[in-house]
Amino acid sequence: MPVVGVAGILRKEQQLWEDTDKSLQDAFQDLNALMSKAKEMVMLAEKMRSKLLSGPSNQVGGANDEETATKEEMQDWLLSVGIVSPVTKESAGAFYHQQLSRQLAEFVKMPLERAAGMMNLIDI
Repeated sequence: MPVVGVAGILRKEQQLWEDTDKSLQDAFQDLNALMSKAKEMVMLAEKMRSKLLSGPSNQVGGANDEETATKEEMQDWLLSVGIVSPVTKESAGAFYHQQLSRQLAEFVKMPLERAAGMMNLIDI
């Protein structure tokens, strides 16, 4: 439809609002899906971490050496993806925001130093 007069301008504005609303709804659906996947990943990392920390240490012989090597490999893998000990509301309790900000600061420190102290949020 052509934009004619005030009614045309209003229709165009209405269409813009509807398009923006649809984009926002799509973005929040994607964000919710990402958050649910992140929650699953944190649970998996915690489960793996607890298995690493609570594995039996009283075995003797080659099995113990193999288990130790596997634990070290798993620990290295977790560290390589940046998961040392993820902060969750359940694990941090009242100190959630404080610990989360500390973990975020540690994560951002290296890229920020490489960029001389200033970078876009999207580049992190």
